[in-house]
Order: sequence, then structure tokens, then C-alpha cells
Amino acid sequence: MKLLKKLKNKPFANDFHFFLIACLLLLFCIINWIFIIALVLYLLFIYKKTKYLFPIFIFIVLIVLRISMFNLIKLDSNTKYSSYICECDDNSYVILTNGVKVKVTDYNHNYSAGDIIEISFQINEFEMKSYDADFDMKSYYYSKGIKYIARKISSNKKNTIFSLTGIKDMIINNLQLQLSENSFKYVKAIVFAENDFESDLKEGYSVLGISHILAISGMHIMLLFSVLKSFLYKVFRYYRDTIPLIIISIYVLLIGAPPSCLRALLFLALATLNDRSSIKYTKLDILSISFIFMILINPYQINSKGFILSFLVSFILLYVKDFIKDSSFLIKSYKSYVLIFFTTLPIVIGITNEISLFSIILSPILSIIVSYTVIPISFIVTIIPYLDIIFSHFYIFLDEYILGISNRAITIPIMSFNIYMIIVYYALLIVFSIFYLKKKRIFIPLLTFVVYIVLLVNIKIYVPYTTVTFCDVGQGDSAVIELKNNEGVIVVDAFGSYNYLKSRGLSVIDYLILSHSDIDHYKDLDKILNRFKVKNILVPLYDEEFASVLMGYEYQNVKSGMNFKVSDASFEILGPINMLNDKNSNSLVLRATICNISFLFCGDMTIEEEETLIDKYGNNLKSDVLKVGHHGSNTSSSIEFLQNVRPSYSIISVGKNNSYNLPDDKIVERLNRISTVYITKNTGNITYYVTNDKIWINNYR
Repeated sequence: MKLLKKLKNKPFANDFHFFLIACLLLLFCIINWIFIIALVLYLLFIYKKTKYLFPIFIFIVLIVLRISMFNLIKLDSNTKYSSYICECDDNSYVILTNGVKVKVTDYNHNYSAGDIIEISFQINEFEMKSYDADFDMKSYYYSKGIKYIARKISSNKKNTIFSLTGIKDMIINNLQLQLSENSFKYVKAIVFAENDFESDLKEGYSVLGISHILAISGMHIMLLFSVLKSFLYKVFRYYRDTIPLIIISIYVLLIGAPPSCLRALLFLALATLNDRSSIKYTKLDILSISFIFMILINPYQINSKGFILSFLVSFILLYVKDFIKDSSFLIKSYKSYVLIFFTTLPIVIGITNEISLFSIILSPILSIIVSYTVIPISFIVTIIPYLDIIFSHFYIFLDEYILGISNRAITIPIMSFNIYMIIVYYALLIVFSIFYLKKKRIFIPLLTFVVYIVLLVNIKIYVPYTTVTFCDVGQGDSAVIELKNNEGVIVVDAFGSYNYLKSRGLSVIDYLILSHSDIDHYKDLDKILNRFKVKNILVPLYDEEFASVLMGYEYQNVKSGMNFKVSDASFEILGPINMLNDKNSNSLVLRATICNISFLFCGDMTIEEEETLIDKYGNNLKSDVLKVGHHGSNTSSSIEFLQNVRPSYSIISVGKNNSYNLPDDKIVERLNRISTVYITKNTGNITYYVTNDKIWINNYR
């Protein structure tokens, strides 16, 4: 009774956003320590201005306890566990055991969701980030509630129980047999939250700023709820929300409860309860309660960009009416999408690394048109697959239209924002919003905001130093040279560096230099050539395989003696000198000299090629930084060669747990005697900052 009385007094009504902000700052502390300062200041503000310090502190403690519970549960390798399979594909499955989820690699298994198995596995380490904007594997899996990734050792099936995921898989498999390929991929993404679109089509949607259409969002749930409610009223004269809510709840659970859908469902349920009772919370209260509830389920969802975008867009939509006064639905919708575009820009930039002029102008229009056609049609085809005969042509037209218009889109590359850039961006946006809502003079805050965006787009022009980055790409090679003030970009080898190049906001590569035609030196070649304007491609003269690798592209075969300059930096091709027995021995050897600091790139050069270089150059091989040949193998880095190079620093690019057992211990010991050795699998990206004949080194880890 006391609780009911308190509820009738509307506890925290209009104030749940205080709890939301505290929880948000606490969670951001996990991402970056700087938010600890913000959290302390905020708690001081709460202490001085409101009476909510104690209840907010309780929520903080609950979240800390939830994080601790997740981290305290430990599983061991080679131990047998009885586990429930939550979801699976052909090569892996996610199991629930001892209260935590584990993603297990198991190729060509015959299990299904809902199976109970006894399993032992080998727990693997999460791959660590190699640079700030890199994919964070651990955060990604934690945000999905998965604590471990593992490889199956042994397993056997014990039983099968009911599983909603199993029903979903059965429906998807049945639809795949009935629908055309084009229709099926849209239905699978929009109705069942499984996006298997081709990379070029995904890129097309991203360029146009409408990639959210390919993912289930709160809009899908709200649209479904409205249709169900309208249908039940018109057919059965049923006007209450209970049955539509139950149907939507089953659907959300069926598709795996994606964060945006769960948020929309919670919002609907709380809003319904709010309408029925005398307790009248605001929409911001309901959104805040939904957020806190989801965070208590899994605090690590804060690492999910989809989760952040979902709540950020929902927050903006709550206040659209305060910003936009137009009566016209189309104008209001258009302005709403523009507002959402700028509010979500820092997060979207972290995904696409470009601003599309098309997306600013056309994204709102395309979002309205495509959303109100693709979503309804996808659900109609799911319910009545026979109608695919009609709608399959619509999907084909849509694919061709998206690809066609995206290929003509004008895009501006932009580097990923760091945490400080994001803080300043949102601070300026909030200041502008306050001035706008208070109807004060908005020219200065608007101009400041626009100037800041322009500075971010052109920030590379104002960088006064050159960077030479040896990328941590696993068992492969790639290095990126970015000259000061955006005067030029040189890429040496192209394995696994595409995402890093994209994150740097680059558009033009002056020279792409490929040491030889082993796949671990050019794997990302096609992706790089498709995204960036590459002015010159250099390959070694005696490597004939490049004729097929680079078919259709202009390139130059080079050998020892070819030199070139980019701005103040000079580049010398030292090898190959003459044709030797194998492609490794014919590797292109490059020396770059920047502000009197020299970098020697050796590809997979062997001792045989080293001897030819010693004969021709001798002590002139002296270089400050040596990119060690052949990943630290004993087939290169002879004592005589190292005595001539005499490097101060040696870089070995090698993958963790590689099958070749590289680098060779003797080679590492030999290099350690004459230089400081860095190995990419341990350090992540290794970046040298060069200016005024000085050099600074930063290892990401």
C-alpha cells in the first residue's frame, strides 16, 4: 500500500533524465577515463540542485554490480559444460552456459538453435584494437552479451527444447525456397534482422545516408504496432493495446530482440501503462526508464553504435516539434531527417568516413519514400510469399537505382573523430540548439558549428608533421606514409590496411607500391583501387604475376635506380637489381627519406637479394628505420646486411599465433643487438612522427 501511495505521487515524474545522464556518464567511464571527471562534477551538481543523489547513487551501484557479475563468471578451457544453443550458422553457434554466452567455432556442425549439448572448448583471446578507429572485437561481443569466443574440442547432443530462434530459422529457410534472391535478402534483413547484403549494395546505402533502412529499427516496430492496432479495430472492433503489444513482444523475441526493437517495445509498453494509470510520466521519462532497464540487462550495450544511434534518434524525435513548426508532413519529415543527420554525424562518420552531399539533400527524401515502400512490402511478401511474383521486380529496380545514384554521389572523405572531437562537436550543437529554442540570435553559434565541421573535414591540411605508420594487419604487410599538410600519401603493400586508410579520411593515394605478388602483400588491392584515387602503382620488374593481378589497371614495372619525389620526401627503388630465382628474391625494396630520417622497406626480400644490394650499395644502405624482410623469417636479415643498414629501429610485421612460427627467435635476437625492435602483433600500429629532422614513436598498445 505504501508503494502504491508513492506511485500515485508520481515519484521522479519529469526527472528520470537525471538518472539517465548519471548512468550514461558512468558507462562512458568504461570507454574513456575523461568521463570520470564529468561524472564527479555531475554528482556534485545533483547534490547541490536536487534531492536525487541517493536514488541516483543506488542506480550507479546496481550498474556496477551488473558489470561485476558479468566479469566474475569464469569458464575454463578443456572443461565439459552442459550448454543451450541460442543461435547458430554453418560455421559457429552461440551457447549459453553457466549464465554467460560463448561463441564457438565449429565448422560443418549439425546442431540447431534449441539443442542442449555437452561441450568442451578451447577459449581464444579477443583480437585487440590496432588503432583508435579499429574494430573492437571484445567490445562488440560484450555488447551482444557474449563473454568468450572459443574453438570446439568435443561435443555431443543431449536433448532439444523449444526455441524461438529455431522457429525463426525454420521460417527463414522456408522463405528462401519460395522467394527470389533479391526479395529474400530484403526480407531477411528488414523482417528478421539478418543483413546479408553484398558489400557494394551496403556501400551504396551508406553513401546515400539511408543504411538504417536495411536494419530493423524502432520505426519498424511503431509501424507494425499501428497497422496491427488499426487492423484489429476495423475487423474485430478491438480498440485496446494488449493484443498488439503481445504480438509485437513475440515478434521482437523471435528475431532476437535487437536493441532498437527492444527499446521501441519497452517504450510502447511503458507508454501504454502510463496512459492507463493516473501516473503521468513524460515521453522523456519513458525513454529514460527504457534506457536504464536495457543497461541493467547488459551495460556493455553502450559500446554498440546501433544501441547509441537508436536512443539518440528517439531522443531527437521527442523534441522535433520544438524545433520544427511546419504543418506540412513532408516538410516536417524532411527537416526531421536533416536534424537527425547532424545529430548522429559523429557516430555515422565512424562507420562510413565520408560525408555525402547527396545524403544531406536526398537522404531525407529517400528515407521517406523507401521506408514507406520497402518496409510494408517486405512484411507483405513475408506473410504472402506468392506476391513475390509482383514485388521481386520492385526490389531489382531498387537495387539498380541505389547502386546507380550512389555511384554518381559526391562524397567528402573525413577521418574518424576521436573522443575530444566528438565532445566539442556535441557541445557546439547543444549551444546552437539552446539559442535556437530560446529564439536568440543564432548566427554566431551556427557559424561556429559550421566552421568546426569544415575544419574537421580539412584537418589534414593543418598537420605540420609527416607520419609513417606500420599497420598491424596480422600475417601480412602494409605501411602508410602521410606527408605533412596533406602534401601526399604513399602506401607500401596493401594487406589488411583498407579500413585504416578509410579511417584516416583519405581520398587520394599518390603512390601505391607493391613489393611482390604474394597475397599477404596485396589482399586489399581491389578495395583500395575502388575507393581511392590511386595516381601511380609501382611493382617490381621481374614479378610477372602482376600482369594478371593488375589486369585493367595502369601500373609501372620498376627496378633498382628508379627514384621519385613527393613534396619534400624522396624515394629510391634499391631493388630488385637483377632477376633471381623466386618472387621473394625479386621483391621491390624501397627507401624513403623524410626530413633526413630514412625508412627501408624490404618486402619479403631473401638473403640472396640482400647480397645483390650489399654488392651495389654497401654502407649506403644505412637507414634509421628498417622494415624487416619476410616478417622476421630466417630467410632474410643476414648479419652482413644488418651491419650495412645499421638501423636504430626495426619493425617486424607478423600475425599472432601464425602457422609459420614467425618471427624467428634468432632473427629477433640478432636485431635486438643493433636496434630497438617492435613487433606489430604486440604493439598494434606503430607510427613514426617526423618533423625538422626529429622523430617520435607511438605504439598503439
